[in-house]
Amino acid sequence: MKLGHVLTTAVAALLISAPSLSLAQQSAGDFREIDDDDRIVEPFNLSADRMDDMDVVTAEGEEIGAIEDVLMDASGQPVAVAVEVDDLLDIDDEERIIRLDQLRLDDDRFVTDLSKSQIESLPIWDD
Repeated sequence: MKLGHVLTTAVAALLISAPSLSLAQQSAGDFREIDDDDRIVEPFNLSADRMDDMDVVTAEGEEIGAIEDVLMDASGQPVAVAVEVDDLLDIDDEERIIRLDQLRLDDDRFVTDLSKSQIESLPIWDD
């Protein structure tokens, strides 16, 4: 087997097995606010307007803040929310970007398993 073929195979294997870009590696510039308030956001089956101002809490029930914006990626798919964090993190009026797959709907609020330190390290949304 030629060295070039081995290297090509190795690079292809790495690309296939590499995880997609994590949110921590993404910047706020990778997202845009959803302007259509009637847009349904899966998997929650809620409109972007309905999600606006819904509370986000930790798994222990500690309030993190409220959703300010639903965000989409470059392809136009809803993928994250901007949450205005409360005093939980001792941060004044900063909005942090939380991926939709890091949230679950519990009645009329969202719950995340992220820790305080993980939330502090999330990208800041500055619209």
